[in-house]
Amino acid sequence: MESKLLDRLGQTFRVEMPVADTLDSYLNAILPKVRPWSEDLREVNFFLNKPWIEIKDDDAFHDIVIHIFDPENRYYLSENGTVSGGRWKILPGNKLLILYEDDDDTPEYKGELFDLAFLDGDFFILRKSGASTFRFWMVEGKGRSYKDRWRDAVELLFKKSQSNISFYILIAAVVIMALMIFIVLR
Repeated sequence: MESKLLDRLGQTFRVEMPVADTLDSYLNAILPKVRPWSEDLREVNFFLNKPWIEIKDDDAFHDIVIHIFDPENRYYLSENGTVSGGRWKILPGNKLLILYEDDDDTPEYKGELFDLAFLDGDFFILRKSGASTFRFWMVEGKGRSYKDRWRDAVELLFKKSQSNISFYILIAAVVIMALMIFIVLR
């Protein structure tokens, strides 16, 4: 009986995954729902020294692209095993600056500025500053199996929001039941 009641209560608050055609469209729809559970860039333990595999919605994209950020502010980019790199820096406002080193031994850098869209132990999602495009990365251990299945990866991100909502509903139900027991026994 209690299980059915909790399931019904959970169904009331459950939201269906939005429908979209592109990765950016899905992320624009889903990120507002999962953003409350995102970490901050200052919590570097969530992204340092972890290989982040890039996931794209391009059916012709079959490369293995991995991004790594180390504690000395070095940035490594591996494209099918060919490594290049640069530097990274956290800026105020939860922004991440990535500077790419030129190949020709000049001290000039080209870079990109990103706003953090979402970060946890599995996902690292950046929005290019001033644009509506995202970089969607998953920690390599999980991400490799989703590399060519970007919709499944987005669905996994969406399910995180739903499992978090279910947890809060469960806590609320327990508190309400405890209050009811307290009132009845009083």
